Amino acid sequence: KRCLAPDAAAGDSQAAAAGNSITLKNGLVLTVDGVVTGLQSYDGKPITQVSVTYQNNGNSQASFNPYDWKAEDAQGAQRSQAFYTDGENELNSGTLAAGNLYFEGDVVKMLYENPFIGRGSDVSWNIA
Repeated sequence: KRCLAPDAAAGDSQAAAAGNSITLKNGLVLTVDGVVTGLQSYDGKPITQVSVTYQNNGNSQASFNPYDWKAEDAQGAQRSQAFYTDGENELNSGTLAAGNLYFEGDVVKMLYENPFIGRGSDVSWNIA
C-alpha cells in the first residue's frame, strides 16, 4: 500500500501503519517493513529492530542516513538509533539502500525527519 506524505504542518498528519509506503515530495518512497522485539543489548536493556526500505522515484539522487529516523515509545519519548552489538544489515548512510535500525526500549511509532519536508516529524508509522 502507498500513502502520500501530507503537506500539512507538523502534528497535523496521520501515521501510516507498518508495511505501508509513504512518498515524500521529492519522490523518495519510505517503507517501515517490519519490527522485531524481544532483543537485548549487552547490558540487558530491551532493543527493538525496525527494518526500513528506501526507493527513489524522484528526478535527482536521494541520500539516506540512520539519523533521519527516530523511535517513539508509548509515553511519547523519542530516541535516536542505539548501539546494538548483535545488529545485522544495519542502515548506514549513502545513496539508497535497505537496512535495520535498532532502538532501546519498546517502540510504538517510527518518525522520519527529512530536510525536504522540514524537521517536524510529520511522516510517521504506527508499529505497535
